[in-house]
Amino acid sequence: MVCSLKKDGSLRLCLDSKRLNEAIKRYPHKTPTLEEVNPQFHGAKWFSKLDAKAGYWSVQLDEQSQALTTFRTPLGRYCFTRLPFGLNISQDIFQQRVAEILEGLEGCVGIADDICVFGKTEEQHDKRLLSLLERAKETGLVFNSDKCFIKQRRIAFFRNVYSEDGTSPDPDKVKDIKNMPSPQHKEDLQRFLGLLTYMGSFIPNLSQKSASLRQLLKKEKPYDSSEDHQQAYDMLKDAISEYSSMAYFDTTTSVTLEVDASLKGLGAALLQNGRPVAFVSKTLTPTQTN
Repeated sequence: MVCSLKKDGSLRLCLDSKRLNEAIKRYPHKTPTLEEVNPQFHGAKWFSKLDAKAGYWSVQLDEQSQALTTFRTPLGRYCFTRLPFGLNISQDIFQQRVAEILEGLEGCVGIADDICVFGKTEEQHDKRLLSLLERAKETGLVFNSDKCFIKQRRIAFFRNVYSEDGTSPDPDKVKDIKNMPSPQHKEDLQRFLGLLTYMGSFIPNLSQKSASLRQLLKKEKPYDSSEDHQQAYDMLKDAISEYSSMAYFDTTTSVTLEVDASLKGLGAALLQNGRPVAFVSKTLTPTQTN
């Protein structure tokens, strides 16, 4: 058994299932991406977010599967009767269960253990929220009241903030990035670039702007940061707050696609009514530049 601390300070019990994971054949269930989810919020003005309480433990294991989770303790052997943390298929199974629960419900999106309900009017939002609660009661899904936010005008959901005006990076995530000290090792830089990758759609030409920093991560090279690298690092920290809000994609409105290319990379911006909807970029490999 392995224990880890949750954000609220409580303990999370995880099964040390390294050997078991080696024998499990995964059937991955696709988790919705933000790129797929964002257009659904177009026109929404009211939002709620509900957190599934002990989400994995809402999934019952059959007897054969229970036996496979057996672990030893000084007091004897025990096994899990519910889906444990630690299995490489736990997230796939739970995400599939969430998808099954939400099937047929309009204005409901579930990613991991968070479910967001949205509507264009109060009446529509309330009706959709009630439908979700009724479905949760039918299926045995329980919510954590301390982590639920009901009938908000803006909501933080899976690293982004959603409102009537559009979507923007979670201010807490932006603050974390801006407060990060200059990286002293490859691991520090890797963590910084990893956080930026999650917010790549908010930063134009991210790949080109971060190209010099990613060169420092090459295994065959020692970490040797220069003043130019520091300038690139500072520029990226500022870039994350350059676009405070991105528009939702509107299927009824024409689009403008702006593209840019250089010897180092490619970039594009999708706009509607002059507002950015998404940014994408790619660094060219040495083979592609020759």
